[in-house]
Amino acid sequence: MVQIQTERLTIRDLTPADAEGLFPIYADAEVRRFIGGQPTQTLEEQREQLAATLERQSRERSGYGRWAVERSADGLLVGLVILKHAPDGDGRPLPDVEVGWHLGRFAWGNGYATEAGGAMLRHAGCTLQLPVVYAIVLPENVRSIRVTERLGMKPLGPTTRYYGKEALHFAWNAGTAR
Repeated sequence: MVQIQTERLTIRDLTPADAEGLFPIYADAEVRRFIGGQPTQTLEEQREQLAATLERQSRERSGYGRWAVERSADGLLVGLVILKHAPDGDGRPLPDVEVGWHLGRFAWGNGYATEAGGAMLRHAGCTLQLPVVYAIVLPENVRSIRVTERLGMKPLGPTTRYYGKEALHFAWNAGTAR
């Protein structure tokens, strides 16, 4: 079980009840443009996708996975934060661990991705003792590129190592973290 409190956010385990809050996020074509997949069409489809995510997560090592990101002031679910083994082009997990964030468009521009991403990097370094964590960002996702910069991640250039598509590759090193 993971529960992390930041200045403005609560990062907690996902539950089946989160489907309603995730639906408007994953139904948004603009959000999906940067994270892949087709927009979710119905709440029932979101429930099925979340059930599959929770089942996958149950097989992951403790401390890795996907977590809900809530605004602490009012409990609004603003998205997910991810710390998992990045997949190759065929979906097989690689040893490389990636950090990521999926936020609703309504939450963009508030610094939530940076705050949640920073919490996950601290978790990766302090709790999991990971020496390096990567971010994999589509070149057109300027907002996420800026988040990696604010997190002190080093650009490594383009790569096709992950997800079977060309993306920009960033690294966070525990020994040189801000």
